[in-house]
Amino acid sequence: MNYKSFNLIVERSKINPEGTVRCLQFIFRESRQKAEYDSYVIKQKRIANIIVRNNIILVGELNNDAIEKFLLVNGTESSERIRL
Repeated sequence: MNYKSFNLIVERSKINPEGTVRCLQFIFRESRQKAEYDSYVIKQKRIANIIVRNNIILVGELNNDAIEKFLLVNGTESSERIRL
């Protein structure tokens, strides 16, 4: 997992004049797929909550069905979303 922070022109607004985008990037080694989860907070409790709420780990192992769903919902990288 990586924490990413960057500025996008399309995200500029009165409350975000720099257009700052912050997200947690989850990288799944087996499939080499990435998912980004928008987040302004990077705390262990927040990360654990994301993993538990999405059932990414069950009984000490990765849950491939939950990972597929997580990738479907969060799989588009922020840099790719602006091109759509």
